Amino acid sequence: MDERSSKFPIESNLADLEQDLFGVLFEFHKKTMDLLRNSGLDDDKLQSVSKRIKQLLADATAEMERTKNLSLSGLLDAAYEDVKSMVDELSNPQDSVESV
Repeated sequence: MDERSSKFPIESNLADLEQDLFGVLFEFHKKTMDLLRNSGLDDDKLQSVSKRIKQLLADATAEMERTKNLSLSGLLDAAYEDVKSMVDELSNPQDSVESV
């Protein structure tokens, strides 16, 4: 087996991984942008949500580096739920005050 043929499975696995990561990232982006577009939040609240998203992505990256696990799907699903919860709270501030 020559050097080129021995690298093929690695390159193929890398391409599959790259495709999976892109798909997961794109889906997170799409869901998050749909959520934000439909939220009706003002610019200040959108800025707060944006900062939270950046922090969640940094946390997901750090977790992947720490665990050496490249499965991003679960981390981004949890991040989306966190963002959705924040948007819901910011969209309905009186509901969160009344429930306390």
